Amino acid sequence: KKINEKTDALNTLDIIDEYAMKCIEKYGERRVYASDEFYLIAEKEMPDSEFYGDFLQLENGIGLWSLLLSEAKDAICDVEPFGEQRHISIATGVAAAPLIRKIVSMCEEKLTGLRCDVFAIKNKFFGEKITVAGLVTATDIYEQLNGKELGSKLLIPSCMLRNEGDMFLDSITVEALSDR
Repeated sequence: KKINEKTDALNTLDIIDEYAMKCIEKYGERRVYASDEFYLIAEKEMPDSEFYGDFLQLENGIGLWSLLLSEAKDAICDVEPFGEQRHISIATGVAAAPLIRKIVSMCEEKLTGLRCDVFAIKNKFFGEKITVAGLVTATDIYEQLNGKELGSKLLIPSCMLRNEGDMFLDSITVEALSDR
């Protein structure tokens, strides 16, 4: 049987929702959630942050997308327009790119002088099936962004770097990538 990831993800979401309804009936609360990746693969809208309650499984990638979007909306409301023209870029993994683009769009709407390009970096180092930002290497960033107009800054998620915050998984430092 040919594998259809989208169909499998949709079926998995249905199973999880069915079981979650049984938990609500039995315990009065939803105790089961699908990871964000299932919604992405199924191409289904991510639930709102309220859906996840206290985000008890956040470290497992459950509700992270919705929480980040909610926190970004709150932060953008508090930002004062700066009135100057500014061009920056963001490099992220393929999976997070749609969310980052959505947040950037909200920022550009509020800050009319802002132009922010979002680049979804394909993972050539570990293979293109790997879509998370935390496994993107400096080599992939360099090869895919070399020669592009990035503006005054290139922002990356901190998860791309080791704990010390200075080096990518391919042993290239932030400084070395910046110099290139």
